[in-house]
Amino acid sequence: MEKIIFLLWFVFILVYSIGVNSTPIFEDEAEYLLLSDQIVKEPLKNFLIYLQNGIFPGFGWLVAVVTKFTGDSLIAGRILNIFLASSLVFLLAKIGELYKLPKQFSVISILLLIASPALLLNSRIALLDTSVLVFTAWYIYLTAKIIQEPKKSTFILLFLSVLFAFLIKPNAIFGLPAVLIIIAWNVKERGFRKLHLHLGLDYVLAIIIPLSFYMIFSRQINEVTGSSLMTNLSETIYQIKQNLFLTLHWSRIYYFQYLIPLLAAPFFYKSIKYTKLYIIMLIWIISVFIGMIALNRFYFPRHTLMLVLPLIVIAAGLVSELPKRLGIILAFIIIIAKIDLDWKITTSLENAPIALEDKFSYFENYTSGKTLGDISNTLTDLSKNEPIIVWLDGSYVMEYGLRRELKDNKNISFKSFRMDDDFYPHELRPVLKEKYVTTYALENRWSPTNANSLKLIKTFTVSFRHGQNLYLVP
Repeated sequence: MEKIIFLLWFVFILVYSIGVNSTPIFEDEAEYLLLSDQIVKEPLKNFLIYLQNGIFPGFGWLVAVVTKFTGDSLIAGRILNIFLASSLVFLLAKIGELYKLPKQFSVISILLLIASPALLLNSRIALLDTSVLVFTAWYIYLTAKIIQEPKKSTFILLFLSVLFAFLIKPNAIFGLPAVLIIIAWNVKERGFRKLHLHLGLDYVLAIIIPLSFYMIFSRQINEVTGSSLMTNLSETIYQIKQNLFLTLHWSRIYYFQYLIPLLAAPFFYKSIKYTKLYIIMLIWIISVFIGMIALNRFYFPRHTLMLVLPLIVIAAGLVSELPKRLGIILAFIIIIAKIDLDWKITTSLENAPIALEDKFSYFENYTSGKTLGDISNTLTDLSKNEPIIVWLDGSYVMEYGLRRELKDNKNISFKSFRMDDDFYPHELRPVLKEKYVTTYALENRWSPTNANSLKLIKTFTVSFRHGQNLYLVP
């Protein structure tokens, strides 16, 4: 079985790596990577740059470490996410061992993982949602493992999993209800033990570190995170209805196939043995579902990614408990249900039937980096015979994307009319021409205060919704 698991892990890496750099750079992704580059350049000075920008630093720190080896933060961030996601292959196998599920559970669950369109889409970009899912999943599993087999090494792994989960994104908290139910069952069955105190201490020590960072940088974090949380009651009620609709809509696109075994389960309910595991996963699903719907003012499909693992565990568990022939048929149906979407995500993302909100971000508005190649080529042509200055508008997809594309072009100097030299946003200001140097300004999301005096050179069409304008500064 171990050889099969390693083979499936290799297949996971292979499938998820196909055309990984063909996905356009995305605005939020570009922000994390731009800040990570600053850590690589000056580690001591910029070690806390994420917190200074209101972002928890765990993922950025990991990207900076990998960038030291790859030399390119975009490749580092995306490959890091793929390898983190691939660890779920081994996690599923270990869940099967821990809960003594049928042998076919591991293979079925891993195949469902590989075929997950939501995980495939989000693990090929350098965003936080994959990594927080991975570390949350591991800390839930390690808690259950410690209760059965307490070892010092497992306590250390649990500490690191909890620490990085909360250093990456606060929604790591959605795994805690599942942990509490695991501990509560053990207390009920075997009484309160010193083991539970050690577990609690592990969690407290791990969470204190990101909590301390929050207390020190609360103003910056609240300015960023607070703007995306709902606080007004009337707005909350309206937004919850909207978020509920969106969650159901996105679930139809990315997750509905995992509900197929539930159609057969009622006919074989007497043979279902692993209800404890299913309840733990269901508690996790409910926590994510309620948390995402009730808290998010700005809600995107990737925010639901944490649903994917518990859904796979329940689906694969039920399939492995059903009569063998029926289980194989259902597993096959689940895998092929979204195979067309998987194929298009890897080979032609722009034509893939992903959620409209995802398509809007990647290909249709200011967050999209699909035009970076065209803009880079134009600026290269303009700088062939003379040095030029290009003012950027402070949108991260341009600030990071163009600096990366043109880092070897010594004739182009970049400035920003919305960010300072350390990439901290400030108020919009005018763009100024330097004496004897041809100067341009690029408008994506924001315009300089003297935009009316600039001469339009070229428009780069993102979609019918949006275009990016290149101006000559007179």
